[in-house]
Amino acid sequence: MKMSEDFESTFKKGNSCAGSEDWNGAVENYNKAIEGKPDHPDARYNLGVALSMQGKLRDAIDSYSKAVEIKPDYAQAFYNRGSLLVDIGDHSPAIDDFNKVVEMMPDFAGTYVSRGTAYGRLGKYKLAIADYDKAIEIDPKNGEAFYNRATTYHNLLRDYENALKDYDKAVEINPNDFESLYSRGHVYDSMGNNKKAAEDFSKAFEINPEFTKALFARATEYQKLGKFAEAKADFEAVITKEPDTELSRTAKEVLKANEQRMSS
Repeated sequence: MKMSEDFESTFKKGNSCAGSEDWNGAVENYNKAIEGKPDHPDARYNLGVALSMQGKLRDAIDSYSKAVEIKPDYAQAFYNRGSLLVDIGDHSPAIDDFNKVVEMMPDFAGTYVSRGTAYGRLGKYKLAIADYDKAIEIDPKNGEAFYNRATTYHNLLRDYENALKDYDKAVEINPNDFESLYSRGHVYDSMGNNKKAAEDFSKAFEINPEFTKALFARATEYQKLGKFAEAKADFEAVITKEPDTELSRTAKEVLKANEQRMSS
């Protein structure tokens, strides 16, 4: 009875710490709970969540592995482990985990998005797109699926028309999705529509003023449009916002080259 009471107490403390984002406290209490009940799948699962929030991805993977060993139909633990395997670049085992989740939860769109990401990173682009298609079929408002499919079309398949359609849909679903706006801007650039590209970069930067890459990209479009004063102002703003980054160094090089060209 005492062991059960100790488990319940420390498990609840772990949950309380997790609820307040005290991940150190959560890990400490879940570990204590596991000492009392080593084969409790939820304690192992919750420990995995807390460890992942600490950035201890491999330890979290180990904890999820223990959870699914104890409870072989623990779909969420397989999903979380698969997601972390993607994060550390171990894509084939991640796909194995997502396959298990699909068997148990065939109508969960998120699994197809995650498996599509893993396929894409393995260069299996047709399989990736098929998974994004399935995710969108299940959840037509899944902006992440549209974004990921658009990125596959644009960056990997050079299919600009389909990429543009998908980014349009992602922005329609979430008008404040600055990453989709930024990526759509690059599609417009690839298609030679510098005006539209600059407009999207402007919108992305307006939504997130810390997203300096959008400012740099807009400066590049302004140069292509012959708006050299506007380009200079944007490059200088990049240097001010991020004085010690590669982006800033590139902006300085562009400004220097522009000055030399104008003085020659």
